[in-house]
Amino acid sequence: MNPAFDSREPDWRVRPARTASDAVRIATWGLLPALLREVGELWDWGWHRSPEQQAAFLGFPHPWNFPHLLFATGILGLFAVLGLGHPRLFQWIRSGFRGSASIALRDSPGTTVAVAGVLLFLVASVLDTRRHLQGGPDPAFTFQHVMLTASSAVACLGMFLIATLDVPAGRARRILSWAWLVALLSTTMTPFPPLGLQAWSANAQAAIGLVKLVLPVALALRFGPWPLRVTGVVGAYVFIRLLAWLVESAAGFSVPPPVLQGYLVPAVLSDGALLLLGTWRGAPFVAALVFGLAAGPAGYLSLMVRPETWSLHGLRVASAEGAAGAAALVVLLLAIDGIRRRFTRVAVSPNPRANGVARFWPGAPAAGDEHSAPGSRHRSH
Repeated sequence: MNPAFDSREPDWRVRPARTASDAVRIATWGLLPALLREVGELWDWGWHRSPEQQAAFLGFPHPWNFPHLLFATGILGLFAVLGLGHPRLFQWIRSGFRGSASIALRDSPGTTVAVAGVLLFLVASVLDTRRHLQGGPDPAFTFQHVMLTASSAVACLGMFLIATLDVPAGRARRILSWAWLVALLSTTMTPFPPLGLQAWSANAQAAIGLVKLVLPVALALRFGPWPLRVTGVVGAYVFIRLLAWLVESAAGFSVPPPVLQGYLVPAVLSDGALLLLGTWRGAPFVAALVFGLAAGPAGYLSLMVRPETWSLHGLRVASAEGAAGAAALVVLLLAIDGIRRRFTRVAVSPNPRANGVARFWPGAPAAGDEHSAPGSRHRSH
């Protein structure tokens, strides 16, 4: 039984014993709606480019075709999954917002971020539906489409944080963190290549791809599966795209989603840099530079569509885009490391003699030896 919510509780940071097992359950069951979202997204990519497949679903107007409904069900389904653990954020809301908002929001950072993403997705869906019902052209990049993609990514980022912060260390955390990194990558890559494929040059597509890749690749460099931190994430996403290509080709789609195998090249090169440099502290930053510098030209060459042909000028532009992506990756890595050093949780036990310190992030020192870690902070009550 979950303990009843009491806004008079002096310290909500006293976490019940059920938290760890509920986190595993939430992160595991959440993969089902994430799978629905991915199926809907890749189906929608082929639906938009294959006129013979564009049949109305139950008479609903666009954008409520069946792929879009799958996509929306996947994101909104995360909200129901989050309720499985009865997080204190939900308890605070049900209590009529009594008690400390700060503690309710910070109790499980992943839950807070995921709920914010789902709520933002609801707002974006209403705005996008209203725009479609008004008629007119449907360009790839509108404020509503960007908002839909960003909100979906925020929701998946929250689930990744649950898998990384709330699930106890061990095999379950490693598997679930990897799975949600792949889900985050697939979400940030929505949709890719962009709609109106012929209207975008290979350089433009490569630049868009780098923007979409930066966050998941930076997280993969820190939290991806060893020893293939980046390839383990990018490779899994490419495999999903390959399955979608095979299924939609067999189903008669005239233009199935491309596999994007070109992005395996920078992923393998960056993992090679990690393995060569070993435990050197600067290895992830070198790997980030390698990935960005390779992803620009690799994306340019692999995303080219006839009648466009490659040129030295185009390759130089792609290399400059890759350099900008590499710089962004380094900045994100520095930000991630800063957050890891900054946030330290004080785990307060009901037994005052058992109080200790536990790091938010995996790989942190055990309770009680926080002073041995550089940059760690002990917060007393």
